[in-house]
Amino acid sequence: GTIINGYRKLAKQNQLWISLGGFHERSADESRVLNTHLIINDQGDIVSRYSKIHLFDVQAGSLIIRESDFTQAGSSIVNPIETPAGRIGLGICYDLRFVEFARLLTKSRQNGAQILTYPSAFTKHTGEAHWEIKRFVFFNILNLLN
Repeated sequence: GTIINGYRKLAKQNQLWISLGGFHERSADESRVLNTHLIINDQGDIVSRYSKIHLFDVQAGSLIIRESDFTQAGSSIVNPIETPAGRIGLGICYDLRFVEFARLLTKSRQNGAQILTYPSAFTKHTGEAHWEIKRFVFFNILNLLN
């Protein structure tokens, strides 16, 4: 669409890579969207596309969030993409709660992710717990790699 093409043009004009995550795009199911994360290279090409697998359905006290009411889950993890900064693995928000997801992205020393990205938008109530888990996951991954 127009917005993504604008980012592609920006990447090419400025010769930079862009991680663009957490935006909604149309899905095959007309009643729901995909929550998508793109990597755009310095030539303006979309070189990786991931649709969020783990949807955020939670009830915490009086707070009820059901992402699955309006979002269709993605179907697969995408291979890490080689960039000038290193191999980047794509996730989105709630995916960081799933340690196996990070393990799958980083499992190979030859082509596993060196950097994990999780563009996120948390509520105050749930966000603090997620970021604590994220910190825990990264320390565990570092221990596995060393």
